Amino acid sequence: MTNHETEPKEEPEIDVHPRIARLHPEIEPADAIEAFTSAFDGLVRLDTDPLQRIGIGFDRKGRLLEWIAVPQTEPEGWLIFHCMEATKKFLREIEERK
Repeated sequence: MTNHETEPKEEPEIDVHPRIARLHPEIEPADAIEAFTSAFDGLVRLDTDPLQRIGIGFDRKGRLLEWIAVPQTEPEGWLIFHCMEATKKFLREIEERK
């Protein structure tokens, strides 16, 4: 490999906490992952420990979902621990924190 070539980066692992299925059985793990990977708005909550990434995106069924994820190290990636249909409160938080 020459200096100007780079190895392809591995995509980060995205896991979905089982509590989402318990609280919102209409949202499958694949829906949460789709909303996370297709997010069109979001930000990092700097006042949380660990830092939380929050956002909104559409799932496989076209629903607008809100989600909250934290970084994980083993495996490296993200853990989505909150996901549900987007609420006005959540959308307002994103707008206010920008």
